[in-house]
Amino acid sequence: MQNKETKKTVSAPKQKSFIPYALIAATLTAIVVIGGWVLFSSYTNVRTVTAQIGGQPFSLEVADTNAARAQGLSERDSLANNAGMLFVFDSLGDWRMHMIQMRFAIDIAWLDENKTIVHIKHNATPAEYPEVYKSDVPAKYVIEVPTGTFSSLDVQEGDSISFSL
Repeated sequence: MQNKETKKTVSAPKQKSFIPYALIAATLTAIVVIGGWVLFSSYTNVRTVTAQIGGQPFSLEVADTNAARAQGLSERDSLANNAGMLFVFDSLGDWRMHMIQMRFAIDIAWLDENKTIVHIKHNATPAEYPEVYKSDVPAKYVIEVPTGTFSSLDVQEGDSISFSL
């Protein structure tokens, strides 16, 4: 009898390609990085102006788009002293303000095109929502600052607030 040797071929197990996994990982990383950048830039690219209110400098965030005006100071926990928000409208109008999703009280001033205060609402509080605040005189700008600011600085209707856009 002849001894036949049978040759067995042993091959390495077939390796899975990691290219699809790498592509998925790269895509997810890009989404996270780009999404984070967009989110970060939306908070860091806030335009501010310096305004003189009652002789004191205030840093006011500018809300001059529909989205920024709709958001306003909603969902914030507080507002620093000498800080606030300046709502800028394209024309004089009956601009109404409300306290939706607000967490702290504010003072609100409506200004005409010459930046003269035409109406002030002192101590607007979140508890008053859904009340809507407005001026009986058309306004082009609205400024929101921490409650008590206008009283403590003796700011009244007829006073001017200076700022440059």
